[in-house]
Amino acid sequence: MFTIICLFNKYEVFEKCLLKSLKKQLSEYEGIFIDNTENKYSSAAKAFNEAIPKARGKYIIFAHQDIIIEDPEWLMKTEEVLDSLENPGIVGVAGCKENIKGVYTNIRHGNDKRYAGHFRVEKPLKVQTVDECLFIIPKEIFNYLNFDEKTCYHWHFYAIDFCLQSKLLGYNTYVIPTDLYHLSPGDSLDINYYKTAKRVCQKYRNKYKTINTTCSFWQIDKFLIQYFYKIIKYKIKNIFRIYM
Repeated sequence: MFTIICLFNKYEVFEKCLLKSLKKQLSEYEGIFIDNTENKYSSAAKAFNEAIPKARGKYIIFAHQDIIIEDPEWLMKTEEVLDSLENPGIVGVAGCKENIKGVYTNIRHGNDKRYAGHFRVEKPLKVQTVDECLFIIPKEIFNYLNFDEKTCYHWHFYAIDFCLQSKLLGYNTYVIPTDLYHLSPGDSLDINYYKTAKRVCQKYRNKYKTINTTCSFWQIDKFLIQYFYKIIKYKIKNIFRIYM
């Protein structure tokens, strides 16, 4: 059985998208839905760490509020795929390999429902990191790992950090072939994204040469240069946005 955890800040979006989708599923599941409309939580990592001990499912799905699942057998089919994987630590529906720029996924996003990545997935694929729109972690993994609330203090990189942690413990990270729709185009990055990226790069500076995500590519030996370049670019972009 699955436990599905969703931290939502807009109930109408959650109800219209993820919750409506789950009600159509033919398989049983446990839902842990966290209401953050009043900003009780300032980070996803903290909210998830508090929710995980309540979960009873073999696998825990962490999903954004605006994920839409059209196939009523999606849970059943996904569980079959997960059971076939070798030593999974974390499994996503979109992700990146360590040294290849580009996103591997079959999901679509945005108002125009375009593919969310560059490469299609035909079978489970080992990757370095997965996207946070929807990912799955076997419950037993939380006997050894939790989300890093200190490094991932905001709304970014909590799944990426988990991928990097679990790999160091010998677990595999996968992207699986599946059809989903993510309402958001996935491009809403704020300054905290880059600040968290800096923390993650510092944390793994002696363990990885590169960190590749669905939104950015980081070379560990040059991450400070990249960080300041991206911060300056972000600030200039927002200055123009204000005065245009």
